[in-house]
Amino acid sequence: MKEKIFAGIDLAWTENNETGICLINGNGEIIFSQSGVYSNNDIVRLFLNSEITDKKEVCIGIDAPLIFPEDSQEYRNAERDLKRTKINGFHISSFQVSKEYMKRAYKGSRGEDIAGYLVKKHKKFSYTDRIFTHSHEVVETFPTGITAGIFPEIFPAGYKLKGKISDSLKGYAVLYEKIKIFEEQKIISGFAMNFEMPENNLKRKEYKKFEDKIDAFLCAFGLFLVYKNLASELYFGDTKKGLIFLPLKQ
Repeated sequence: MKEKIFAGIDLAWTENNETGICLINGNGEIIFSQSGVYSNNDIVRLFLNSEITDKKEVCIGIDAPLIFPEDSQEYRNAERDLKRTKINGFHISSFQVSKEYMKRAYKGSRGEDIAGYLVKKHKKFSYTDRIFTHSHEVVETFPTGITAGIFPEIFPAGYKLKGKISDSLKGYAVLYEKIKIFEEQKIISGFAMNFEMPENNLKRKEYKKFEDKIDAFLCAFGLFLVYKNLASELYFGDTKKGLIFLPLKQ
């Protein structure tokens, strides 16, 4: 049986900004965690590496729209469905976009381009409306929804950089302790080493880089928890016009 890899990508909307990438293996070990400026080709090459595609089964969770309706001006149903549904009692909003909007605002959709190359050109990966039904899969997810699904008791967590860094650090301290429980229970490993509490004098750019790594971890962690039957799965939309996956605490 091939080893499983759970990948999370916190994808920047342009190639000029930093993207977070995290890989967790089937034993729950964090084997890769980085944030940096990655081109679409950089990301594709990472997942077309023969060590990953030929010797392991891979499920990639990407925080970015991957599929759009054929009508470029039509907005996706996935975000509408999500907004209508309570996740552990919370209404979660996700930025609703059309393909035309992405083209106008960002000159294209990176998530669609990357996933499309892996699925349609390389043909090793598949879109999925139910994870772990293919050896190599790619699915859309997003960290805010993941924290609502897995950690409702601390939602919205407050680690996102929206105001003062000190406030974000306080929020992350709470999230850190919650995730560290999984490491103490030996469900995952390498978390404290890769995501230890940052220093209080961190600059905004440095914290944003750290935040990207956290978000990528959460994308991979949600997949891992479902695989280990520690979370159930929710889906919004469909694979024709856009689908979002979220894990739900058992």
